[in-house]
Amino acid sequence: MVSSVFPDFNSPVGFLRCRACWMVQRFSEAPWSDDGTHLRNLIQLVLQRLSDPALPVQIEASKALRYLIEVEGADVTLLPVLPQILNEYFRIMNEIGNDEVVAALQVIIDTFGEHIEPHAIALVTQLSTAFKNYVGAGEDDDDAAMAAAQCLECINTVLKGMCERPEMYRTMEPHLIPLILQILGNDGEYLEYVEFALDALTFLTYFPPQISPQLWDAFPLLYNAFDKWAFDYLMLMTPPLNNFIAKDPN
Repeated sequence: MVSSVFPDFNSPVGFLRCRACWMVQRFSEAPWSDDGTHLRNLIQLVLQRLSDPALPVQIEASKALRYLIEVEGADVTLLPVLPQILNEYFRIMNEIGNDEVVAALQVIIDTFGEHIEPHAIALVTQLSTAFKNYVGAGEDDDDAAMAAAQCLECINTVLKGMCERPEMYRTMEPHLIPLILQILGNDGEYLEYVEFALDALTFLTYFPPQISPQLWDAFPLLYNAFDKWAFDYLMLMTPPLNNFIAKDPN
C-alpha cells in the first residue's frame, strides 16, 4: 500500500487517484506493521481527495473514508477536522445524488455520535435540503431516490443521538415538519419514504414535553394515510398517534 498506492493519491492522472481511493475500500482492514504513522498518512491523503478537482475522485474518497473511520486509532486524526469533513460531504451531496456518499456520512454520524451534537442542527438542515433536491430529480433517477431515503435515515440517526437533548428538536422542526407533511400528505406519492417519516415523527412527538402546534398538522394526515393508502404501516403509525393522544388528549 505504502509503496504502490500512496503515490497514486497525488498522481496527475485522475483515474489513478480514483483507483487509489478504491483500493482503500478493499484493503482498509489490512494490518499495519508500524506505529500508526502509515494510517495517519493514509487518512490525510484520503481527506485531501475529498476536495479533488474531479468529482468521481471525491465520491470514491468519501466512500473510502467510511472504512478508515472504523480502523482503530483513526479518530485521533479525524476528530479535530470533523467540521471540515462534514462540510465536504455536504458539498459533494449537493453535486450528486449518490446513496453511498450519504451512507458514508451516516457511518460518520454513528461513529462520532457524542461529538455530533454541535453540528446536529446543521446536519439536519443540510440533509433536509439534500432530500428535497433528490426527490425533485424525478422518478426515473434511482440513485437520487436511494440517496433521498439515505438522507432520511441519517436524519433519524441524528434525532436518536439527540434524544437526551429534546429541546434541540424544536430548532430542527422547521426543517423536518415540511418533509413529514410532504411525505404523508401526497396520497402515497412518496410511499418509499413513509417509514422514515414515521420514525422521525415518533422522535418529535415522544421526547419533547409538548407537541408544537405545527406538528399537529401531521395528525389528520396520519389518519388519511392509513384510511386510503398506507394501512400496511399501522404498526409504525401507532407510536406517534399514541404520543399525540397522550401529550394532549383534548
